[in-house]
Amino acid sequence: MDRNVFEHLKIDTHKELGDRWMDYPALKTSEFEYVSVWVEKWEEATVLIGQQENAWVCGVRIFTRRGGNSFNPGLKWGKFASKTNAILWGLGYILRNNYNIPDIKKAALEMIEKYRQPSLFDIWDEH
Repeated sequence: MDRNVFEHLKIDTHKELGDRWMDYPALKTSEFEYVSVWVEKWEEATVLIGQQENAWVCGVRIFTRRGGNSFNPGLKWGKFASKTNAILWGLGYILRNNYNIPDIKKAALEMIEKYRQPSLFDIWDEH
């Protein structure tokens, strides 16, 4: 996969942050949640989500024997209208950068299915 299929969910914040966008601080470890997508021994694919200035933000951590990358959530990477949108974008990022490990792709696709399927219980959470 050569692109993040959920890129349209991200709201670009570069204009809001102006010239300081690259230096804008990301959230610290204690300020965000970890949504584990796939773990095998010392390898992992994790979506990192939190709120910065009342906006949902997303980061990703991918470490495999074939490579890896990570970035903490922060407005400098964009913001999202909801927690679910942030998670879906993170899952799309993981799919795009799965280092050709089928288990990561399978786990990410299963989580996407879970987050995109409405549940009867979601109705009760709103009240």
